[in-house]
Amino acid sequence: METLGLQRANLRDRLMALYLALDAFPEVSDLLRRLKGADLRLAILSNGTPRMLDAVVSNATLDGLFDAVLSIEEVGIYKPD
Repeated sequence: METLGLQRANLRDRLMALYLALDAFPEVSDLLRRLKGADLRLAILSNGTPRMLDAVVSNATLDGLFDAVLSIEEVGIYKPD
């Protein structure tokens, strides 16, 4: 929105709220469960905030599948650094 010069705070807030309610692609849950069942360790590394990541994982019903959910906020460096 900044790049396009859009100054609509209500639109930004709405878009950010929608991000918290994202669904995973249909095949993701089954694939992650199969990987977890093969004793692989699973993690997310994201530029998102811990709050965003918690909401997305929960909304996508992927709770308990990840060994770690890592946010850049914890280290203060954005990907791809």
